Amino acid sequence: MTPEAAARGRGLTAHQIALRLSDGQRPSFTLTELNLSLAAGELLLLQGLSGCGKSTLLQALARLIPLQTGGLYLDGLAAAGIPPSSWRTRVSLLHAEPLLVDGSLADNLLLPWRFKALQHLAPPPPEDLREGLAALGLDDAHLQADIRGFSSGQTARITLLRNLLMRPAFLLLDEPAANLDPESAQRVWRLLEAQRSQTGCGMICVSHHRRGLAPDRVLRLRNGRLKEG
Repeated sequence: MTPEAAARGRGLTAHQIALRLSDGQRPSFTLTELNLSLAAGELLLLQGLSGCGKSTLLQALARLIPLQTGGLYLDGLAAAGIPPSSWRTRVSLLHAEPLLVDGSLADNLLLPWRFKALQHLAPPPPEDLREGLAALGLDDAHLQADIRGFSSGQTARITLLRNLLMRPAFLLLDEPAANLDPESAQRVWRLLEAQRSQTGCGMICVSHHRRGLAPDRVLRLRNGRLKEG
């Protein structure tokens, strides 16, 4: 794939991207000349050994980590032509660790609408919040309840719902069902599949477990390189 082909393509595309991460707390690693394409509505499973760079790759695709070389494209438009805040509303990253703010459950679900990129849009109404919570097995959760009263498994589902409410074009999922009981994990997979079917959202999912997950493709990250299968 050439830069010209990446620019012509639809979907989320990474062309020959490379980066090196060294934070002094873990062994440094390098992602080398990676090519990746994700079409609308496609589900891609990303696997690899712990510490191989899967989370870092997702952060790079979300433009949270600068690239050394290579380029990112969204529906054929280079990342340089899209403000980072706008990019992240269309390419939304669900971090492995829930990102929360002090306040209520509703405050956390509606947090993105406080940011500049979404300030011009009306936030989802309370009924949409309750419907999403019910789909994730959180029917009894009160929107005005203090977020500090929820368990880690509950906050993981709450932050997933927050990402889904934004209706991104592409969703990057870092272990969305980790540490969840089997029933809660199945609810997560069903909701993601419904979102994909209803909105055409393309998804990259990092997960060590495949039960309940039916990806269109599987990519493995090893020694800084991607391989299909």
